[in-house]
Amino acid sequence: FVVIQKSAQVGVTELLVNRALWAADVGLANRGVVLFLMPTQNQMADFASSRFDQAIQNSAYLRQRLQPEPPRRKSADSQRLKHLGPGYINLRGADSRRQVASVDADLVIFDEYDQMGEGVLELGQRRLSSSRAGSIWVASTPRLPEAGINGLYLQSDQRRYLLPCPACHLEQTL
Repeated sequence: FVVIQKSAQVGVTELLVNRALWAADVGLANRGVVLFLMPTQNQMADFASSRFDQAIQNSAYLRQRLQPEPPRRKSADSQRLKHLGPGYINLRGADSRRQVASVDADLVIFDEYDQMGEGVLELGQRRLSSSRAGSIWVASTPRLPEAGINGLYLQSDQRRYLLPCPACHLEQTL
């Protein structure tokens, strides 16, 4: 269970995208099924095109690992599902409990958790019940003290990491 309390624009979303791509590609927990959640399905549709499709199209390795193989593939799978290597990345909005509940996962990622509705974390945790080695990554910019991501962070071991900032050449705390 990884909790990332972050400021805006520090590259954590890229980390989460890379984690999802890696988990599917290597078949994490012998399946590699990822459930990647954003607050709404509308946000996820744009995100899938701009982040996931772009990452796949910019990498010869990932294009090669995308399923099905050409010539049947016309694009980088769909906006809601990526089949990469042996695994799958399910891209869902947390605003539809039914869409979240339909995926059995090995890795559940919550991006911008503080913008999601109540009970979504517990629903995501239940999605791991059939996994051999399930894990959850939760990331967000905090909105309220002691609630949401800040509440999860306060319950954690509260590790802090310094990351280099490519724009300002200083270190930022993550």
